[in-house]
Parts: sequence; structure tokens; C-alpha cells
Amino acid sequence: MSIREILRRPLFIRVLSLSVTLVILVSFFGIGVVPYHSSMKAIFNPNAVATNYNNPVSENQWSPITAAGPGPRANASMAYGSTTSGVILFGGEIFNGPNTTFLNQTWQYYSGSWTNLTSSNAPPAMIGGSMQYDPSTGYILLFGGMNKTSYFSQTWIFTGKTWSVLNFSIHPSSRAFGAMSYSPALNAIILYGGIGPNGYLNSTWEYKNKWINITSESKKMPSMDGSEMAYDSAGYPIMFGGYNSSYSDSTWVMSSSLTWNQIRTINNPGSRAFGELKFYLLDNMTILFGGVNSNGPVQGTWEFNSSSNTWTSVQLRGAEPNVYFGQTMARYEANSTLILFGGSSGNQTYSTAYSFANITEYYVVFEESGLPSSTEWGVQLGSTFVNSTSSNIGILAPTGTQCFNITMVPSGYQTSQMTGNITVYFEELNETITFTKIPGLVYYFYGVFAGAGLVVLALIVTEVMRKMSKK
Repeated sequence: MSIREILRRPLFIRVLSLSVTLVILVSFFGIGVVPYHSSMKAIFNPNAVATNYNNPVSENQWSPITAAGPGPRANASMAYGSTTSGVILFGGEIFNGPNTTFLNQTWQYYSGSWTNLTSSNAPPAMIGGSMQYDPSTGYILLFGGMNKTSYFSQTWIFTGKTWSVLNFSIHPSSRAFGAMSYSPALNAIILYGGIGPNGYLNSTWEYKNKWINITSESKKMPSMDGSEMAYDSAGYPIMFGGYNSSYSDSTWVMSSSLTWNQIRTINNPGSRAFGELKFYLLDNMTILFGGVNSNGPVQGTWEFNSSSNTWTSVQLRGAEPNVYFGQTMARYEANSTLILFGGSSGNQTYSTAYSFANITEYYVVFEESGLPSSTEWGVQLGSTFVNSTSSNIGILAPTGTQCFNITMVPSGYQTSQMTGNITVYFEELNETITFTKIPGLVYYFYGVFAGAGLVVLALIVTEVMRKMSKK
């Protein structure tokens, strides 16, 4: 039958003829339907098979804390205490143009939430107080600080609910911004330097339920404030930086004989003061963040390895927080993170909070069954899309429940596992996706629907041609 004869047939006959033709084409050429998904823009990895799926991948990451909490403030004091079940934040200041407001609020960060624990018996409003958890008593120790008119020399403890002042006949002189840390190796809290009514200080004190001046044992140190102190992987105090007319880039470690020793390090974070230094248990390293120098805020996250005396810039997943003057940081042992809060750019004070954590991800391996060799297929897990011609696809995921979707189904095949949930729990997880061929009649049915648009278009064309053939 010629084309001219088909065009002269009634409309019903023309539709039937075109439909039969399309079904034959579908059968012969294998035209099928592949569900469209944004995975068409997915990563195509023809060699998705890996030999190290059993090895988890760990990355350090700063993450914003979005829970409502303390208002903007800088130069607050913060420490973690196990008996308080969280991180305790005290004091700070708010800059409002030429005016400064000093605070004496007490806040607790626990399990992702902030709680105001301010009480009437709190220490005076201040900035620059040295605060540290004391394992021997289970309380948080606060020493010194300053406000617009005074430097302080009181010793305070926070029990988890209330503040109490401790009276000692022998204690450090009035000061603010002294460096302080607990030392597991010395089983003591160490306080160094700071600034007082008469200028910068270089004394070193030890606290073991009483204050002991160990300046002579620790050798005469340079007078500085704004130094950062924590402890290293061996449990001894480590100190970096500081300020006294110029910014320091020195690293000091205290020995078992209570002697400060300046060490020569591999690499150096650069001169700074008023940064934040804390021991991070998961990495077994001491973490340094931020600080300021003569050029302003110093961006960067560093870690110190005491075994090799090496400073290394931390490779991060994602961006790190902006660095401001007067930020404060504490170790949150409940979930092995570091908590960073507040700070000021000079004209503005902030209430932003971040957590620093080592995020470990494990491979979820999707294995296909039923496809011919080298057939492309695709899967989505979380926000990650991967297409591959391999028989398995590995995607990294953190612990917890994740949703997956099969985003690319080869032509002529189907699966009943288009979507589902999987739970990752500290080890590799395998998920088998079974594909089966679409039965012949169903396949033709899909083909007819896929060609429906072409049928309509063809009818329009044939109608035009029919009218033209009558002329």
C-alpha cells in the first residue's frame, strides 16, 4: 500500500496503521522508557568498583549550631564540666558603638540546646576570665577577669547549678586573659601570664585545691597575655602565641618537672594571640583556631602533633567559621566535639556558634543483579548521585538512616526496589538491587505510550499531506 493510498483512508485507519508501525519499531529497535530523574546530571563513574570499601573515610568539619541561645558577646569564658552535663559559658561583653556592656550571665550548652542558668550569686560581670574544668572536684574553676574599672583575683567554682567564691590566702595576682588548662599528666590546672593593673605578667601558677606559685620552677617566661594553652597527646601543657608589644609564634611545652621548654617545631601557624587552643580526643591532637595579629583576624584551623612536634593545617570538609576577636572555644566531651562561640569584628558583636567534629563515613555498596555486563545504571543516596557501568556502586554515608533511589533504570528492565531506607552503623553496608526484563506485551505497551506524541504529530502531518494530495 502506497503512502498516497494511506493518506486517502479514513482517520481511524490512519491512526491504526501508525500505531502498528510504532509497535513494530519498538519491538525491532528496543525502544523503551527510562524514567527521567535529575541523576541524568549525575557523576558517571565507569569504574565504580573499589577495593577499599571496607575502609571508612574520616574528615574534619565545622558545622553551624542553629539552636537559639546566648545573645551576641565577645571575650566570654567557656569550659566543659562532666558534672554539669554540658559546656558552660560565662560573662563576655557587647559592643554598641562607643559603649560596652559587660555581662555576668551563665549559659549551658547540652545535647544541642542552650539553657540560661544565670543566678543571683554569679561572679561580677567580666571579660577575660580563665575558666577550666577541675576533675578532682568535678566543678568548673574560674579565675580573674576584668571589667571597665577593675581586674579581679577571685577564684570561683560552678557546681552545675550555683557559683561559689573560694577564699585563699595565697593566690595569683589580679589579671585577665591568662592562659589556663588542666594537665592530665600533672593532675593539676596550670595558669600562665595575662594582663593586670601594672601590665603584662609572666608568672606561672599550679592549682591543686590550692594555688601554688611555680614561677621559679617553670623558669622565667616572657610577659604576655592572650597566649593559648591546652594539653598535648602526652597530657602535658602546651602553649602557643601571645602578645606584649608584638605577637609571638613560639610553642612551649611544660615537662614533668614543671619547666616550660620552648620547642622547635616543623611548620608554624604564624604569630598570633587570643586564638583558641584545645585538645581534641578523636584526633589525639591539639587543635588551634583563629586569633589575631597586627594584620587583624588570622583565619585557619591547625593541629599539633606532640610526637613529632609538627603543626599541620587541618584539611576540612566545607568552610570554616569566620575568625573574630574574642571568640571562645571549649571541648564538649559528651559527643567528642569542640564548641566555638561569639566574637567581635570591632563594630559588631556576634552570637554565632559552631561545632568542630571528625565526621566518619562508611561505604554503602549497591550491587546490581540481572543486568547484562557493562550496562549503565544509577543510584542516589542522600544528596549523592552516581551512574556506573560496573556491577556495584559505592557511596559514602554517615551513620544513621538514609534514603536511596534508583535513578537510572536501563531500557527494557524494571526493579521493585526503586526507593528504600537503609541504616548505616559504623561499618560497610551492602544492598542488592535486582533488575528483571519487562515482559514483551508490557514492553510494547510502554512503547505505544512513548510514541503517543509522535502519533499525534504524524496525524497532523498526514492530514496536511492528504489535503495537498487532493489538489
